[in-house]
Amino acid sequence: MRAMRRQILRSSAIYLSCLAAAATSVAGAGASDLALSFDPAKITTTDATASPKPGAMPVLVVTTGHAQSWAGIALPAPEEHWDLSAFSYVALQIRNRGAHPVTVHCRVDSPGADGKKNCVTGHLTLDMCRVDTLMMPLQRTHEDTLGGKLFGMLGYPVSAGADGGFDPKNITQILLFVDKPAEDSVFEVTEIRATGAYNPPTAWTTDADPFFPFIDTFGQYRHKDWPR
Repeated sequence: MRAMRRQILRSSAIYLSCLAAAATSVAGAGASDLALSFDPAKITTTDATASPKPGAMPVLVVTTGHAQSWAGIALPAPEEHWDLSAFSYVALQIRNRGAHPVTVHCRVDSPGADGKKNCVTGHLTLDMCRVDTLMMPLQRTHEDTLGGKLFGMLGYPVSAGADGGFDPKNITQILLFVDKPAEDSVFEVTEIRATGAYNPPTAWTTDADPFFPFIDTFGQYRHKDWPR
């Protein structure tokens, strides 16, 4: 009986782990990207300059100093906000034009963002002349342990709302900066886009009330059919 119980719990944990992985995956072919436009005249700076470079593919050249604890720019959304609820990520293509490696930090804000709440953050380290894409996940759910009643699992069902209250439907600005700089840096932003169609998670703690028991005699999640 104990062996059967352990097997049931293990099967359920693996299943929910797969659901958690699927929740953060990016849709493949067929997902349409959205280029995020902004008004260069409304860019605000802190110990930095931002110079648009026109061309077939517009480029924003950002030069940061080292007189402040962080140096960078804020790109406000046109018409007060972007609605990116249909997407999973904001992708930024960045090139290091400086004479040394640089770590570029990004923050995507909802109203009331303060660096911990109502925002998502990420960073990308680039060697000289290197270019890469920084992927910022638009989180909108969080794993829910139901007050500690679920534990020791590889994955958990989710509840609505990202940790800290981030809202992809109401993105007010994107920050790009260098944290605690020791020297000047120069980098180019060659692309900012929303990408990856959003696929809602399968298992939610609101699937049933009460949620327990949540596995059947075959060790499967009992509140929904197995995904096909």
